[in-house]
Amino acid sequence: MSIDTLINAWNTFFFQPVSVYPIALFRIVFGSVLMLDALYLCANARLYLGPNGYTEYPRHFRQMRGQVLSLFLYFPGTMTSVQIILGLHLAAVSMLILGLLTPVSTVLAYLTTRSLVNRGQQMTNGGDSVAKIMAFLLIFTPCGQALSVDALLFGPTDADDVMRAPWAQRLMQIQLCVIYFNTMYWKLKGATWRNGTAVYYACTNKMYRLFTFPSFLLRAPFVQILTWGVLALELALAPGLWIDETRYWVMGAAVLMHLAFMLFLNIHLFSFYMIASLMLFLDPSAVKWLVSLG
Repeated sequence: MSIDTLINAWNTFFFQPVSVYPIALFRIVFGSVLMLDALYLCANARLYLGPNGYTEYPRHFRQMRGQVLSLFLYFPGTMTSVQIILGLHLAAVSMLILGLLTPVSTVLAYLTTRSLVNRGQQMTNGGDSVAKIMAFLLIFTPCGQALSVDALLFGPTDADDVMRAPWAQRLMQIQLCVIYFNTMYWKLKGATWRNGTAVYYACTNKMYRLFTFPSFLLRAPFVQILTWGVLALELALAPGLWIDETRYWVMGAAVLMHLAFMLFLNIHLFSFYMIASLMLFLDPSAVKWLVSLG
């Protein structure tokens, strides 16, 4: 294989224009999950974000100043500041969902999301990490050029589909695959995952349980199948999402896995963020079909 062949493959993968419909759908779904998260924070703002909440503001300021990006570090430590930042976040996420001034709303949504996550680090989970990464990369995508107010106001009137270089979307897709592979890799270091009992301990731990796991599935053969099945699926997702013949099979299995996580494990909105990220791999024709259903 020549260097020219590798360069051409690289340029095709990252820069050959593709439809913006998948990234536009991701913008809407991802923004909706951010909104759910924001409404939850609004209902618990004093406890999670307030100056006398889980992390008192003076201690947060000492620990985080110069270490993280957070709007809270530039506002007084009062509930009024919390309300202002939450209001800005709600406005930015609403604009993101609508696709209104997306070059601005994506940046604002990232800044406020990052600020809220860094302020409430005592309650973060993997979903918050996914939210920060995807919100940052979304800034560099043409996500507002379809299914948006921007497209209605400023888009071409005679174009059936808008095609743009997908380099930022490719980075988001790669990041998702890295998450699955890395998760599988670290799980394999745990003895309970290797011997097939990890699902039992996860689903019987009342601290993390949302609903009671079906008791008949807690028998040894089923627990081993489920435990090793999760590992096999996470291993298959990294390559399977890129292959046309396997993409929707592994996507469907991943959605079912995350729905199970949502029902039987209390990991806040982690599953919703991951399901939203899987939509980055949808074909434009599938996105148009989904939109037509609405």
